Amino acid sequence: MITPLRCGVDTLEATFAGILEPEFVEELDRRKKLAQQQNQANTILLNESEFHLLPKGASLWPFVVRNDQLLIRFGTAANIPAMSVRMLAEGLAGRGIAALWCEVRRIADDLGLIFQNCSRIDIALDFQGEWFTHGDMLNVVCPASFRPVYPNTTNPETFQFGKGDIVVRVYNKSVEIVANKHQWWVFVWRLCDGYIEGEPVYRVEVQLRSKVLKELGFFSVERLIEELPELFAYGLGWCSLRMPTEDTNHRRRPEDSRWTALRTAFSPSRALGRVRPVTTIIGYDACVKRFVSLLTSVGATVDSVDFWHLCKAITTDAEQLIEHEMETTFEALVEKKQMRRYL
Repeated sequence: MITPLRCGVDTLEATFAGILEPEFVEELDRRKKLAQQQNQANTILLNESEFHLLPKGASLWPFVVRNDQLLIRFGTAANIPAMSVRMLAEGLAGRGIAALWCEVRRIADDLGLIFQNCSRIDIALDFQGEWFTHGDMLNVVCPASFRPVYPNTTNPETFQFGKGDIVVRVYNKSVEIVANKHQWWVFVWRLCDGYIEGEPVYRVEVQLRSKVLKELGFFSVERLIEELPELFAYGLGWCSLRMPTEDTNHRRRPEDSRWTALRTAFSPSRALGRVRPVTTIIGYDACVKRFVSLLTSVGATVDSVDFWHLCKAITTDAEQLIEHEMETTFEALVEKKQMRRYL
């Protein structure tokens, strides 16, 4: 028996075309050099959202910023997009694909960039119940010849089909989150109807890249969001588990009832809000270190080494910002931050 728990987008990557303003590139470069000097990420705001500018770029992308929801790469060369965005699993689970995509579009609009391409989308369904054996998966009908089993066929934890434009994976998610230190997923599953504490959670995941998305007629993220169940079903039709029969034409064999249950169960789950456990909230000592880093950045910007003068100036300006531009109170901001500690 299969018990579906949660469905949704686990990863989405998109690119944006245009030319970054020279002033913005100079600011990125300045902050990257500071991050390299301090050997830690430097904080930057994009459309009022806080990101960490990493000390190192990535391949052709000289600037990389990230938070717990988005990873953004900025490029300045003519042969690569100006911005590449990856939506991360925690942000997608917490805010949902539609809300997170709206934030990405606002960042792009603020920088004068236009949507170019959705280069990858991973659509996943988590479930509990009966697991598949290696013998079961030998009955999969799929055009892909690349079919690795990890770590071995005796005790399989991951079955993969394909490695190019379409990839389907069926794997033990409970094992994977321990290896990747993503145990916050347990907090998500506890909110799902039918979840059994202590029982393993499995995942079936469909990964589609830009070539096949375009062939299917998907040229916008908005349409992808609207038709997630159809895309998921397409992936599980491309890779289909069949019942063993004497029919030599495997495609005429009936679909395994467990596969049918997975293929037809997809219905996007609601956004959960913050999903990080309390232990991941930044502690006092880390706050002090970050404060020192920010204050030294202010000192370098205004060419001052007067510690107490800088403290007074920045707190005064912060009070003005909170009251007049953010139109809130410090107490309200603290309460909002405390709420982030829980689901």
